[in-house]
Amino acid sequence: MLIALMDGEVIEPKALAELAKGKLRKKIPELVDALNGQVTKHKREMIRFSYEHLLYLEKQITQLEEQITNHLLPYQKEAMLLHTIPGVGPKTASIIIAEIGVNMSVFPSPAHLSSWSGVSPGNNESAGKKKSSKTSKGDKWIRGALLEAAWAAQRTRTFLGAKFWKLAGKGGKKKAAIAIAHKILIIVYYILVKGEPYRELGKDYLEQRRPVSREQLAVNYLKKLGYTVAESSHLQTLEKVQVSSAIPKDKAG
Repeated sequence: MLIALMDGEVIEPKALAELAKGKLRKKIPELVDALNGQVTKHKREMIRFSYEHLLYLEKQITQLEEQITNHLLPYQKEAMLLHTIPGVGPKTASIIIAEIGVNMSVFPSPAHLSSWSGVSPGNNESAGKKKSSKTSKGDKWIRGALLEAAWAAQRTRTFLGAKFWKLAGKGGKKKAAIAIAHKILIIVYYILVKGEPYRELGKDYLEQRRPVSREQLAVNYLKKLGYTVAESSHLQTLEKVQVSSAIPKDKAG
């Protein structure tokens, strides 16, 4: 469509709109309205200037991507390991390696790396007083890449995806994204230290790790001793059975 307009071809708006491809075809009616007008010589020249500038930028982007690929050649192993993390694609992996390298010995601990990167949330409460949970500024490039990875991870049926939505229900999506970005960076740290891929825990991992109530621990302990304990389907209505009146299974007559 742009080339036809720049070349001054006289084409009916409907026929010109039919040149649209892909998702743009859904907007053909809007295109017909937009193209239904007179395109002067000046407008054609301005379209050509913008089009040529776009081609120039695309060429520059292609050249830069080639340079990035060449610089990452020695770190292909590490890049592939980082790709195993949900939400971390080739672009994010390249930014991570470019910003922090692959030798984690330069950081005394994962906490130092998180603080330096700007994805280390502060304490929310101290001595009963609420404090800010804002992160430090840190390195804006890796911070941006990690946040992008966190938003991508929330769309996956993984542990990180489930963790995101659990946190989002408590403090909102933005805070959840920061927390997942922090968790991804910690995972990156240990992957680079150990040289091992990410091990997925599963989207149900959080449910499986729910803490057992004291009532359930007591019931389990009594059963282990051989006692029979009557309980309903809900622990909240657990029938209290005194140990002195309980009858061990091996002595029941």
